[in-house]
Amino acid sequence: MTSVKDDKVRKAVEDEIEAIRWMYCQDGEFFEEQISEGRQISLNLDINGKIWNLKFLLSEAYPDQPPRINVYNTEFSRKDLVELNKMTEEYGQSLSGSCMIIDIVSWFPDKLMEYKKLQTYQLKEICTEQMYYNTLLQVHHMRAKEKYIKNIRTWMRNFDLTGRILFYKKFIYIVLQGKDENTKKFLREYKTNNVDVDSKGQPCKERMTKTLSHTAIKDKRMENVFVEEFTQIEDMKSFFNDTGLQELWCEHVRKSIQ
Repeated sequence: MTSVKDDKVRKAVEDEIEAIRWMYCQDGEFFEEQISEGRQISLNLDINGKIWNLKFLLSEAYPDQPPRINVYNTEFSRKDLVELNKMTEEYGQSLSGSCMIIDIVSWFPDKLMEYKKLQTYQLKEICTEQMYYNTLLQVHHMRAKEKYIKNIRTWMRNFDLTGRILFYKKFIYIVLQGKDENTKKFLREYKTNNVDVDSKGQPCKERMTKTLSHTAIKDKRMENVFVEEFTQIEDMKSFFNDTGLQELWCEHVRKSIQ
């Protein structure tokens, strides 16, 4: 017989994994499997143009027992990887008792940049321009509309993102423009914090929003964060054309409202 505490912990773990699955929803980013030792979560992260694989092996005792962690990149030496794995495991130990995968994934890129070997590694690389991304989300509903919009605008500003919150009849979309790492941080806040209220008026997290697109762009076409409400579909189409987002309109928005 499980206790109330056990049920709460189990739900917290499932909520965390669902949030990670939602944040890393592009092809090849998220993998989950059940192996003999436990539940394994594998993420492929693009950090400054290099793909890092982070594996988390969760036992039945997680999160009281931190997961076994393995970080890997093909261009780092074995010595460097051993040191990075050690630092990551130590950080995981410091978070023992709470769901920690999202925290570790958020912490790792900054720690990687601090790692002294990375400085030598970066000098050997040809500097590449960091791309911006368009991200299109479709929101199922907003019960507390003003509060919802306020939260979205706050997180977008906090993570240096621009974009629009779009309304057309019952359809709601969020367009984000910014660096990939900042978009991931926004999605983390969006998925793990209360953003709306449920049917009983209680604060709740977002569980039904879909990521329709996440694509690289050469330059940003939108400044600041604005709310647009359309009554005519032609006006909405014009918005996407005027902001250089014709592909999002043709491939995603138009299809979703038909």
